[in-house]
Amino acid sequence: MHHPGDVGDLFSSLSDAEHFGDFAFVGRYDGAAGLAEGFAEAAEAVFSARQDQEWANDRLLLPIACNYRHALELALKQGA
Repeated sequence: MHHPGDVGDLFSSLSDAEHFGDFAFVGRYDGAAGLAEGFAEAAEAVFSARQDQEWANDRLLLPIACNYRHALELALKQGA
């Protein structure tokens, strides 16, 4: 495994053939539009989970807002 930047010894012990099963397959995103959908879905999931609780966890408001804002930013970037 090679990285174009300077990552030091972070990946030096890994070889593609030896540890291939240890890598996560995240899937394919359709550019900024796919990432925007992912951030919006994450915000909606956290928001829905928050609504299902007996008491509101206010610490989740900022992460929800940031996910929606990032989704909007990526969607706007896709249209530019």
